[in-house]
Amino acid sequence: MSFYTDWFLADVTDAPAIASIVLTEDRAHDDWPNVALRNIGVIELDALYEMLRPGRDGRSSASGKLLFQGGEDGPFVSAVEPRFVEALGGVPAGAEVALAERWQAHEALADWSADELVEVLRGLTEFARAARTAEKPVLQMVVL
Repeated sequence: MSFYTDWFLADVTDAPAIASIVLTEDRAHDDWPNVALRNIGVIELDALYEMLRPGRDGRSSASGKLLFQGGEDGPFVSAVEPRFVEALGGVPAGAEVALAERWQAHEALADWSADELVEVLRGLTEFARAARTAEKPVLQMVVL
């Protein structure tokens, strides 16, 4: 099953408008700063979060509160856990290669090449730094 995950720099009140990208096409991805994470989802992001915050309680997730659900199959718009965004923003430039190699060891990423994951990580870390600079939350939309 394919799924799409997108991150947006947006206020939590924008969750319904973000969902309208898929539901009604009244809005567009480019209405907010965004990054597309095609086929990277909750499991993969949770694995990355665990690597960035070793020893966390194991009950927390990279995804925060569900803000909008468009139906049984979505879209689902949630807040991204601010501590995850902060941890991503703190990844030093150049550390993506080593982190990607560790991340690739997770069974959900077995089919990904290290180079592909480096590109994903660069996008995530740059986006997290932009969120910190803009002082905006990161919202996540998942479409099944």
